[in-house]
Amino acid sequence: SLITTSNTVIFRDYGAVGDGVTDDSAALKAAQAALTSGGTLYFPDGDYRFAQQNPAGNAAILLKGLSDVTVEFAP
Repeated sequence: SLITTSNTVIFRDYGAVGDGVTDDSAALKAAQAALTSGGTLYFPDGDYRFAQQNPAGNAAILLKGLSDVTVEFAP
């Protein structure tokens, strides 16, 4: 179970829809920008779509300048 702290960034809180149709790329950028070292990026249950072409680092998520970050997905 998720333990929500002030260091937890919940993807849906940043506009992610998770319906498998909507492009959640902008929400991911916003959530990523809010993430701090020692924090958790939490993905609630859903089908997330990242339609951005040629993202930085060729990855949907690129965490630079952060340490001890946890990425957690709902079971």
